[in-house]
Amino acid sequence: MENQVSNSLLNRFREFVGSSLGFLSTKHRVYRIHQAETNKILARILEIKKNRPELSKYLNEMPEILTNSKDSSIKLADLRKYHNQLLELLEKYELESKKKYWFI
Repeated sequence: MENQVSNSLLNRFREFVGSSLGFLSTKHRVYRIHQAETNKILARILEIKKNRPELSKYLNEMPEILTNSKDSSIKLADLRKYHNQLLELLEKYELESKKKYWFI
């Protein structure tokens, strides 16, 4: 009887550890996704500052969401939205510059 109780406790402990590890891996995966999105944004900002410095003035108008990528209040959707805004800024600039030079 005592062996069954110890086996039951051992099984419950294994289940607890397994569920805890699952939670930690999910949390780590979310952290890695946030880091990847943040890195994309930073790379895009560096690209703008290096290749299109005239657009740097628009970076100040965009929301400051990159203060701390570990902050749980920063949602993945916000990071992706900000990255898409940077892409739109570059696309609009490219279209406008092509229109300007097309008339010359």
